[in-house]
Formats: sequence, structure tokens, C-alpha cells
Amino acid sequence: MNNDLTLSELIYPELKTTYRLGHTGTNFHTWRSKLDFVLVDNQVNYVLTEPKPSKDNPDDVVGHDKWAADDFKARHIILGTLDDNLYITYQKQETAKSLMEALTRVFARTPMAKFALFKKYVGYKMKEGTNINLHIVEMEAMAKELELEGLKMPEEIHSTLLLHSLPESWGDDVAAIEMNLNSDEDGLGFDNICCKLRNAGCWKEFRKARNDEEESSSSRDGSRVGFKGNCYNCGEFGHRKSFCPN
Repeated sequence: MNNDLTLSELIYPELKTTYRLGHTGTNFHTWRSKLDFVLVDNQVNYVLTEPKPSKDNPDDVVGHDKWAADDFKARHIILGTLDDNLYITYQKQETAKSLMEALTRVFARTPMAKFALFKKYVGYKMKEGTNINLHIVEMEAMAKELELEGLKMPEEIHSTLLLHSLPESWGDDVAAIEMNLNSDEDGLGFDNICCKLRNAGCWKEFRKARNDEEESSSSRDGSRVGFKGNCYNCGEFGHRKSFCPN
């Protein structure tokens, strides 16, 4: 595998196949996010935000010609990622900016859809037994979708929502993190909170594996004698979960 591929060489083939924008537009935000990488990599993304320089001013001729060439390139990069029906519909757009604006008007979420996405993110809860890394990725993905919709929140808010999205079994871990926030240099920085949660998740996995191994070993021995703890199932003292009569 060639490790010297540019972002365009890595991502653009996906945009023309797997992530191609179709008439339903269900993948619009993923498509737009990946497309931005390609436009930036080709150094033509500025034509979406900067106006075309005047050709009447002799000092702007070079800028005008370069902008026109870059706009032509950006427009065709975008058109190349549309399915045939969308291509036919939008190919008459004269600039990359007008093309992108036309697609956004059609496929961007309505205010009600944005509110539904925000409500889902704020109320999202991790299920017991879910891997913490997977949960963090899911929360990050929703936050990114909100940002693409223009709803960008401070990372302290993202960190707080992440902490309070965890199930009851994480109560002690969340309490420990919150207790040490004042003395923590990075505080509610999102990367800092994610790092602490991942570390706590590793310990949980380790303890679970050790307990499972102990129970399995005890079951193989066929002995209940000598156990000095409480049953994980019924809470009674003197027998393991694997020997619980309940």
C-alpha cells in the first residue's frame, strides 16, 4: 500500500462511489464533511467563501484568473461526487458556491430536524455493558453533526453531557472525576475527560475479566468452601454467583 497518497487520492474515490450524494440526501453531512477535505487538499475551498476578484482592476487580473480556474476545479470536484440525476439537475450552476448553496438548500436539515438531533444528543444515554470507546465515538459523531448544522457548543458542555450520559454503574467513576476537577489543570477539556473515562473503562474490563476468571475457576473446582465474599446475584454471604440457589 502506498503511504504517500494525498487526502484527495484517499477520500475522493469514496466520494464518487460509497459516499456519492444521491437524490435522498441521507448522507449529506458525511458527504459534505469528506468533500471539505478534498477541497482543502486542492487549495480551492476559498472560492466557497471569497468573492470573485474584479477583472476591471489591472491589479486584480491575476487574482481574477486564478479564482476563476480554482472555482472551475472546485465546481467539477463537487459535480463528480453527485449521482447522475443530481448531476443533470445541478450542472448548470455557474460557480462552486452557487452549486453548494443549491445542494444545501435541498438537503440540509429543517429547524425541526435540527432540534430533534439536539434533543437526541442531550438526552443520549449509554447502555450498561457498552464499551466506553464506542460510546465516546457515538457522542462525538452527534456533536459533529450539530456543528455542521451551525450548533457548535463549548467543549465543556460536551464534556458535561458525556459524563452525565453514563449509566449507574459508572457513578463512582463520574463522582471521582468531578471531585478532582478543581485541581485538574485540563478541567473539563473534552480530550481530558475522554482520557479519564477510557482509563476507567480499561480498569472495569480488567476487573470484570478477573472476576469471570475466578468464577470459572471456582466452578471447575466444584467447591463452595472457603469463599468469604457476598454473592453478586443475591447479595448473601458465603457463596459465589455461580453457586447461587436463587
